[in-house]
Formats: sequence, C-alpha cells, structure tokens
Amino acid sequence: MSDEEIQKNDENHVDKLTQELCRHYDAVQVFVTRQEPDGRTMAYSTGKGNFYSRWGLVHEWLSRGGGMEDVGPSEEPEQDGGDPSEI
Repeated sequence: MSDEEIQKNDENHVDKLTQELCRHYDAVQVFVTRQEPDGRTMAYSTGKGNFYSRWGLVHEWLSRGGGMEDVGPSEEPEQDGGDPSEI
C-alpha cells in the first residue's frame, strides 16, 4: 500500500469513529498521530459538531497545558461585573 492509501485508510477509520462519538456528544474534536517505522510521523485531525464548542475546548485545553479532566463551568465569578437581571 502507498503512503497516500495508508493515510486515506487512517483518515476513514478516524472519521468513522468520530461519527460514532457524535451520536453521543454535541461536539467532537480528534487529533491522532503515529510514528512510522522509518521515523516519520503520521498526523490527522478532524471534528464534528458545533465549531465554536470544538474551538473552545481546544483553547481551554491549550490554556491549561493539556490537563483537562473536568470541562465543566468555571468556578470563578464572571468578569463582566454585572447581573443580567439589572439591565
């Protein structure tokens, strides 16, 4: 199999698994890598669902240095300083 065929096969496999995850979640972003025997690295990324949710998850993950066990709401108070009911 050629490098292009292997890459396409890998992409199809990841896309299928991403689609399966989307049956249970609103947004999915997947990054995969594999080192080939000759030292080259294969990489692929894909996502499905709400783009802004995916972007926000990746941004949050990066800002925490990759340590993201809980993606729930922040426990810090809002920074806008106002109560929406006072408008």
